Amino acid sequence: MTGEAKAGATIAPVRPEQRLHSLDVLRGFTLVGVLLVNTGDFTRNSHEGLDPLWYQTLGALTGGKFATLFQLMFGVGFAIQMDRWLGPTSHVVSRYVVRCIVLFLIGGVAEFLGSPSYVVAVYAMTALGLLFFRAATPRTLLMWAAAFFVLYSVKADQAALSRVQAWRNRDSITATLRHEAAKERLDRMRALVLRSRTESPESFFHSRSLWIQAYVQRLSMGLLLPSLGTFTLFLLGVLFWREHVFDPSGKLRPQLVLFTVLALCIGLAGQIWAARTGHAATARSWPSDATRRGLEFMTMTSLSLGYASIVLMLHRAGILRRFWSLLAWQGRMGLTVYILQNFVLGWIYSDWGLGLQNLSYRWDIPITVITTAVLIVACRAWLARFRSGPVEWLWRFLTYRFTAMQSRAPETAAAATI
Repeated sequence: MTGEAKAGATIAPVRPEQRLHSLDVLRGFTLVGVLLVNTGDFTRNSHEGLDPLWYQTLGALTGGKFATLFQLMFGVGFAIQMDRWLGPTSHVVSRYVVRCIVLFLIGGVAEFLGSPSYVVAVYAMTALGLLFFRAATPRTLLMWAAAFFVLYSVKADQAALSRVQAWRNRDSITATLRHEAAKERLDRMRALVLRSRTESPESFFHSRSLWIQAYVQRLSMGLLLPSLGTFTLFLLGVLFWREHVFDPSGKLRPQLVLFTVLALCIGLAGQIWAARTGHAATARSWPSDATRRGLEFMTMTSLSLGYASIVLMLHRAGILRRFWSLLAWQGRMGLTVYILQNFVLGWIYSDWGLGLQNLSYRWDIPITVITTAVLIVACRAWLARFRSGPVEWLWRFLTYRFTAMQSRAPETAAAATI
């Protein structure tokens, strides 16, 4: 996360020596895992011809774990923004809201240009809820995170939506009509998404017009609304930042080693249990759906934190120093790199690009390695001339530009970007 200061009309990120290098390393590592997972999600090829044990092992170690860690890192980023901004509360809140709106627009523009980055827009909406916890203590954050975790486990959001729908559909004729209309809208949206990805290169802009229609459908149907699970992870990210979990100072602490071992053991045991009981879950009264959902969330989060702890330990101990330094380059431009990753994958697998949607899953790791290497080189070249990534700069510039339109009060704040 880069800090930034504003004096008068000048906005500039903090100097490189002021950055938290461990956060850059951890973010760079997370981006590699996210790219590997997304590479497998883009292909439309079947698993035929792939070693089942290798595929299952890779899925067990990566599936959902890096997305969880990615959401935690976003929570850390927004916590840094809230904690480092100074000034009147009303001014800080308005600036934060504008920052979330700008991030939402950046996610939409990135999607339009061919980078499937809709989660950026989802995270922007999720971050708005963190305003209620701007001054919360770590204990309060932990209690609220536990409460939202319980609500997520019992699908409280889905239950509330179902009750609203049941009240609206209390008449059988109305219920049938609404159900058919909803199914028709969902089918139309999916068809638009598929067509936007299968247009030929000559019809790229036509595919973008189809995407706009699909995006509007998603918004109107509430498919881009944040989940309770995401908000729980954002709260945990804020908690970790305020508890100085990512503080790079000091020697390797024994409690970090113990935490890593426990997190990995709990996470691996839980994931193995979930895999073994998944097929027979419908035939048993226990575990219930809420219990299973909660345990899977806990163990996946635990395993993700175990990965993060290993990276922090190795980095602090100076092991693989060169490797972590390379990953830190893309960690300094996290948002830019994430959008570029998705654009590369869209170009490789979509018909408006190379159209390699049937590429074997055996290419997942080579594509991940090559793409990461190219992006690291590009990040080093860019940061040799500029102090932040292009998307990060745009995010910061538009935030302060729009905030200045709302208030002409002098700003003496410091901020941070993801």
